[in-house]
Amino acid sequence: MCGKPIGAFTKHVALSDGALCKKCFEDLGFDYKDKDLYSHDRFSQIECGYGAYMRNLIGDVPDQAEYIELFVAGFDFRQKELKSLLTEENDDYNLPKKAFLEEVAERTYQYYTETYPATLVPEPDNEYDPNAIAVYVDDLHIGYIQKKDQNQVDIDQIESVEAEIYGGKYKDIDFSDYEEELIKGETPYKAKLIITKKEES
Repeated sequence: MCGKPIGAFTKHVALSDGALCKKCFEDLGFDYKDKDLYSHDRFSQIECGYGAYMRNLIGDVPDQAEYIELFVAGFDFRQKELKSLLTEENDDYNLPKKAFLEEVAERTYQYYTETYPATLVPEPDNEYDPNAIAVYVDDLHIGYIQKKDQNQVDIDQIESVEAEIYGGKYKDIDFSDYEEELIKGETPYKAKLIITKKEES
């Protein structure tokens, strides 16, 4: 089972602690085309099966450092920089239609999501916003902390920052009327930050 997190931009069904794709349903003994699949009782069964599987797989999860996730603003002006950070092409994207429908059956971008260490740089002399905080990956300026999120970012209390880069051309499945249709689309390249805070002493 995949155990991919909610928000992975897939056609996974969101559960309380994760998500399931078509293959996951089959592995748990459910038919993803079942009209009653999303009834309360059946959904609870799926949650129980998935939760038991994940607990058996990873055991008890230890306490983790406090972190926040923020989306980077200004990505529309940084498309070239963001695209340059996606270097590994996803083989599933290039599968023939039949193979994609049978083996993948979820949104798949042309390039794998990449994660990089990032640096936050305050810009007190920024003419538009003296509270602006720029986001860099190496020497590439990929955007800014959104204005509404600036009060969550204390540079002195940050342990690490990672930037997840994603987007571009994708293939997906349309399940309308229980029929599988391959669709193609494209999104802007974007970045999400995972900011880990220092542990309180």
